[in-house]
Amino acid sequence: MNQKKLRAAVEAMLFAYAEPIGADKLAQALQMPVSSVEPVLEELRARYAREDSGLCLLHLNTHWQLATKADFAEPVRRVLDTRRSVPLGPAAMETLTVIAYNQPVSRAFIEQVRGVDSSSSVSGLLEKGLIEEAGRLDLPGRPVAFRTTDVFLRCFGLSSLDDLPPIHSGEEKRGRGMSVLSVLGAVLLVLLKGIGVLLLVVLILAVVLLFCPFCADVQWANDVLTIRAGALGLTLPVFQYPAPEKPKKKKKKKPAGQKADQKPRPETPPRQKARLTLNILCTILRGAGRLTRAIIGSLRITKIDVVLGVRGEDPAEAALSYGRLNAWLYPALGFLDRFVYLDFEQLRLLPDFGSAQPAVQDRVSFRVSAQAYAIVFTAVRVLYEFWREKVLDVFL
Repeated sequence: MNQKKLRAAVEAMLFAYAEPIGADKLAQALQMPVSSVEPVLEELRARYAREDSGLCLLHLNTHWQLATKADFAEPVRRVLDTRRSVPLGPAAMETLTVIAYNQPVSRAFIEQVRGVDSSSSVSGLLEKGLIEEAGRLDLPGRPVAFRTTDVFLRCFGLSSLDDLPPIHSGEEKRGRGMSVLSVLGAVLLVLLKGIGVLLLVVLILAVVLLFCPFCADVQWANDVLTIRAGALGLTLPVFQYPAPEKPKKKKKKKPAGQKADQKPRPETPPRQKARLTLNILCTILRGAGRLTRAIIGSLRITKIDVVLGVRGEDPAEAALSYGRLNAWLYPALGFLDRFVYLDFEQLRLLPDFGSAQPAVQDRVSFRVSAQAYAIVFTAVRVLYEFWREKVLDVFL
């Protein structure tokens, strides 16, 4: 290898390596002795020093490095800062976003938007040259305003601030890109709300029914007993005697051999019941008394309409029957009124002295109502006492 090619090869390796390298390593790469490489390095060093070049060859102890001259340090630093990617943390990126979209802004405005102190983020952006001071705002205290620089535009690939993406574009993308899990979560939340509203409505209806009076209308007329039951003044027929005849349904005959195919069920041993003790008997009587008092105390018999004809085989016997009935009926009603609320619309006892046709059409009707909450509370209390005293084990 001639001297010219050797010098070019050494220069190429120094440029490509870009770090201090020893003459022995260069000689090893060229497969030449070190004594042949060192004169070439000295020659290159002298040539870079003489020529009007921006490069120089530094001799660092036993190593050599191709570098730029100190006279051009500032422009080299600026171009490297422009090309170097500026790492920004989340706080600095938030601060830069607030300034870019609202410039010029004060430090107080930035901190109001972010909700935290932003002094360090603003100082870091100023050092990196991404923002600069833009005078003072016409506000109380004349705060310093900040705006973005051309370095900001170059680093983010923008030709002007008009190229900034819309603020809501990211939100629209997130909205369009909602995952299936988010949709299922929203549907589940709606279902839970619907179930909660339904349970609330059921609870309100239960409370209303618990505190509203239940009633039953009893009527006997034309030898027919009819009972209607309901609440809030609305009643439905629940019983009639004698019951109306229903059409008879034909029963299907089972095959003769069907019973023979059925396997006998295994007999389960009877459960051993607890013994009835005096304490349990007293608890039963005490609970029955409480429940009876609660039922009688909450009963209200209203709209009593009684029209009865008192008859006999002859007028004399009818008159005697009429007198005896009045003698015991009114004292009995007075005694009953001490325990149960009675409200009469009509109470008429009419003697019928044996005419060909009954002069009086008999009828009896009344309404029985009760406050359900008093009975329910008492029943729950009695059941709790039965469970505590193990009364139920006697019967179950």
